[in-house]
Amino acid sequence: MSRKMSVKKTLIELEEELEQIEEENKQRKPMDELITDVVTNGKYQILIMLLFGVNFIFNATYMMSNGLFFQTPGYECDGQPCTEKDYCNGDYTDKQLTGVNSVTKALHLVCGKNYANAIGESLPYIGSLIGLMVFMMLGDKIGRKPVLGMTLGICAIGSILTICFENVVTIYTGMFLVGVGITPVGFIQIVILNEISTGHFRTFSMCFMYVCFAIGEMLIWPFSAIVEEDWRLLYLFFLTIPYCVCFGIYFLVLETPKYLQPIDQQKTAEVLQKMADYNKQEVQITEKMIEKSDTLKQNSFDYTHLFRFRSLRGVSLAMCSLSFGIHALYYGMQVSLDLIGSQVAKNCFFVGIADFLGYVLSDIVCPKLPRKKNLVITLSIASILCFSFIFDPVPKECQPDDQTCPQKTIQIIQAMFARFVISFSFSFMIIWLNELYPTSIRSIGVGFVAAIGFLGAYVTPYIKQFSTDVLNLNFVILCGFFGVMGVASAFSQKETFGKPFKQEIDELTRRYSVRLSLNPRERGQSVKVKTDTETPLIKQQTMSTVY
Repeated sequence: MSRKMSVKKTLIELEEELEQIEEENKQRKPMDELITDVVTNGKYQILIMLLFGVNFIFNATYMMSNGLFFQTPGYECDGQPCTEKDYCNGDYTDKQLTGVNSVTKALHLVCGKNYANAIGESLPYIGSLIGLMVFMMLGDKIGRKPVLGMTLGICAIGSILTICFENVVTIYTGMFLVGVGITPVGFIQIVILNEISTGHFRTFSMCFMYVCFAIGEMLIWPFSAIVEEDWRLLYLFFLTIPYCVCFGIYFLVLETPKYLQPIDQQKTAEVLQKMADYNKQEVQITEKMIEKSDTLKQNSFDYTHLFRFRSLRGVSLAMCSLSFGIHALYYGMQVSLDLIGSQVAKNCFFVGIADFLGYVLSDIVCPKLPRKKNLVITLSIASILCFSFIFDPVPKECQPDDQTCPQKTIQIIQAMFARFVISFSFSFMIIWLNELYPTSIRSIGVGFVAAIGFLGAYVTPYIKQFSTDVLNLNFVILCGFFGVMGVASAFSQKETFGKPFKQEIDELTRRYSVRLSLNPRERGQSVKVKTDTETPLIKQQTMSTVY
């Protein structure tokens, strides 16, 4: 009896607290309305979007050109071209490495040191995995702005270490640090854009980041042509100078009001007022205008919470699988650019054009369309285009870079169409992902899903080697199966188009606790609650627990 009375008392208390919050919130405004009041697409939001866009351009020029830094050199033995085996084992008086002055050539990573070359190529991706797991979790613990500053600083320090020293350990340490910082920078910037604006401009700004990413891809070829004589110059212009300059972004960014709302309403009001003043809006924001949170307590989340709560578990599993598939498809095509069309740098330029056009169009149409259905359609088309490579293999005599044939032209057109369509898939996924997770755990959720995606990017070089050496099959064809994997993962999740953002995890709200306590055996079912023993708050509600 005492236990029942205790439970009943707890329910009454929760109901009273929920009634009080709802009554108070009638005089307050939801956060999206307050952001709209200070102008969702004002000068502040536009400035931050443009600054982040510039940052994304240089993110792309580095991340998508990693192969240029580790280009395989040519071999010359006694003045004649020779193979790596002859160079390493032959008895010649004059042996030289020729070609572009890459890291491989400069550090002489040949003749039994190929493992060091492979490690160098994978370091940015390994760093990205670790950086995403660490800093995106910190983004929900200490705030978006501090994490942005830390990751920008790590990138700048890593790039300086890379170009200023000669020994391989220090250079590789610098490359690893760049990887640790560069990918979290991009994703925390997307989270910030997502939380400082509303409606069409919110989705437009996120898609705009990938337009800038495509611009960065297109710059790889002209940049590499200008400074191809020294990899350090590429690093200097691609990364060191831009990131030392971009560190200034930290001082212009405000902490997001959506992050601050459940923590400190006074600071939330101050941030909103600063945004309003910058946008020249004559509004006065006070903490009494800010809607109170329904959360039972402030929590410190980590990655395990993505799987502890029923409302997050399915989302996390499905989006991780989707992210792995899309990233493996996208970066799998990128590492396969030496298997199709012309030279790698030129291929980067052509697919960069396709990405640019795709992201520009997706920037216009994606915010206006349902996320789930259109992601499934575009990703299916991209997969079919990858499978189509089986019908036009390049003849062996045409495989050298200086040879041309119709198959090469057809393949680069196929690759451009595939990347054009994938750009839509990426845009739909990043919008959908940010809308599926509540604000209180969004940074962790986005970071974890992105890390799993980059795991897909990391394994593609090894699967490519297996595909070409063992299966004797163009790796682009296998990339189609990654797309199919992503399509299958998307079906289990709900549509978010036109629906309001969640601020808190369902299971940590008073409303959920009341519902679950009243209806413990009917999770997942729609049940009409009896009305003779309930308070007026619950009396007329039909319980539909979907968590």
